[in-house]
Amino acid sequence: MRSYSVFDFRFSIMLATLCLCGSVAMADTADQNPTSDEAVSGTWDGTAGSRYTVVNDHPDSSGSSFLTHGTTAGNLTFGFSAFSIPAGSTITNVQVIYYDQKTASQSAAAAGRLKVGGNYYNASTHNPANGTWTLRTDTWTTNPKSAVNWTVDDVNGSGSNNLQAFGFFSSDASPTVRFSSVIVRVTYTLPLGGPKRVYISCARIPLGGEPEVLWRKRL
Repeated sequence: MRSYSVFDFRFSIMLATLCLCGSVAMADTADQNPTSDEAVSGTWDGTAGSRYTVVNDHPDSSGSSFLTHGTTAGNLTFGFSAFSIPAGSTITNVQVIYYDQKTASQSAAAAGRLKVGGNYYNASTHNPANGTWTLRTDTWTTNPKSAVNWTVDDVNGSGSNNLQAFGFFSSDASPTVRFSSVIVRVTYTLPLGGPKRVYISCARIPLGGEPEVLWRKRL
C-alpha cells in the first residue's frame, strides 16, 4: 500500500482546487469616454468644440494632455456614446472619474458634474493637490433628478430622467485647475436568471488556513 506524506496530501488538495469555474451574478462596470463638447462656462484653454479630445484618454495619470481651467470659475460637460446596460439590471451608482491638480498653493475647488433630464448636478467640491495628478471619483448612488435609484432606462438615455452629459465643475479656479482625463462609469448587477459573468479562479489552500485566491479572470 502506498503511503502519503503531508506534502503529498497538501499538494493533492491544491491540485483538486486549483481551478474553479463558476457562473455567478456579480457587480460589473461600463465606462464611456467623452465624444463631444456639450456645454461650457468660465475660462478654459483648448479649442471650443473639441476640448473633449484632450481628456478622452483615461486613465492619464501623468497628465500627457490636459485642460487648464481658470481663473474665471465655471464648468465643462461632454456628450458620450449611449450605454447599453442589459434590461433588468440593478444600477448601483453612476460615477465621474478623472485626474486633476491645481497650479499653486492657494485653495481652489473642483468636482465632477452630471447632466440628467435637462438639469445639471455637481458633486461636492474638493481642493485639488498642488502640482500632483490625483485620481478623483465622484459618485451618485441615486438619480439626482428623480431622487430615487437609477434605472436602466436612466443610464441608457431613455425617459425624462436620462443621463445626458458629464464633466467638470469649479466654484474657485484661482489658482487655475488642470484636468487630464475623464470617464463616466455605471456600476450594475445583471438580473437573476439572466446572463452571468463566468470566472475562472486559482486558489492556494495552506494546511490549517483559509483559501487564498491568487488570481481571477472573467471568461
